[in-house]
Amino acid sequence: MQLGDFILTNIESIAHEWEEFAKTCLPAAVGMTRSALLDDVTQILRAVANDMERPQTAIEQNEKGKGQRLSDSLGPVAASHVGLRVDSRFDLAQIVSEYRALRASVLRLWSSSRQAPLSEETLEVIRFNEAIDESIAEIVPAYLRRESRFRDRFFGMLGHDLRGPINAIHLSANLLASNKERDVDELRYVNRISKSCEHLNRMVRDIIDFTRGRLGEPMNITRMTADLGTILRDIIDEVQCAEPNVAIEFAANGDLTGEWDSERLSQLLWNLVTNAIQHGRAKHVAVRAAQANGQVLIEVHNEGPPIPQEIMANLFNPLGLEAAAEQHHVGLGLGLFICNEIVKAHDGAITAVSTPDAGTTFTVRLPNPVNSL
Repeated sequence: MQLGDFILTNIESIAHEWEEFAKTCLPAAVGMTRSALLDDVTQILRAVANDMERPQTAIEQNEKGKGQRLSDSLGPVAASHVGLRVDSRFDLAQIVSEYRALRASVLRLWSSSRQAPLSEETLEVIRFNEAIDESIAEIVPAYLRRESRFRDRFFGMLGHDLRGPINAIHLSANLLASNKERDVDELRYVNRISKSCEHLNRMVRDIIDFTRGRLGEPMNITRMTADLGTILRDIIDEVQCAEPNVAIEFAANGDLTGEWDSERLSQLLWNLVTNAIQHGRAKHVAVRAAQANGQVLIEVHNEGPPIPQEIMANLFNPLGLEAAAEQHHVGLGLGLFICNEIVKAHDGAITAVSTPDAGTTFTVRLPNPVNSL
């Protein structure tokens, strides 16, 4: 049987091997459904088989080998697959490895299905492909490591260069505000400058966190013994000062002492509460924290308009929900993505439920072995 015919006849068994390999692409594959793991594999296989059956000139072959020509059928489906994999947080090395494993699976299954053994020339071509694949397996991760070093250096300079002038503006605003001769209007303008500086600082931090997270780097946290109830209460007081027209209710139950990154969890709650106020248009936000069964449960609830279901599907992925958010005139920003990264760094989980009757509730579950006994 010709290889193209074999692919079309055995799509299911080939797709199964694709799925099994995709499961090993961690941490991106954790929690992915079978449908998500399979993605566009059947369309890719059909496009490959159809392209193999189409007559090809020597010029076309040369152009394909140099990446100067894409198959009319394979190009779009390959681009679709890359987009979905990037949304699922696969890195470049994992995406390339899927194709490498696919080629190996197809050739192995095809070879074992034949009654007559492959010719020596065909086996040499397969061995040549394996050698090239081994080189790719070394080159891509090495490239990504090098890019990561340059990226870290860039982000270090970005944070330093931007925070310097922002802090200078903030300090100058505080000095102006300390002048008791300022009238009410002047003080209001100065306070606006100060709050804008704080907002810019948070934006810089979120942009850096977002870019590192999208490129597969785990968020670094520093755990220290602290009372989570105190952390949450302090940040709620800060948000309440910034949003005096919103009622923020807070209740804490049980011993919330544990090993936490206080700064990051403050950022988490700030993002969740301000998201409820700004995007949920809530005038009342309820925050609950409780210790139970070796974990801490944090709930942030508001009774504003529900989040559209099209947005809920990609709520913690701002790139994935971009089109739906524009359709509903909703701009959720990077805050929820950062929340998810903070929770993951604490080995926890975050979920959201939003209905017209019950409102919107974000639930954060953080393991807390310190108080599990």
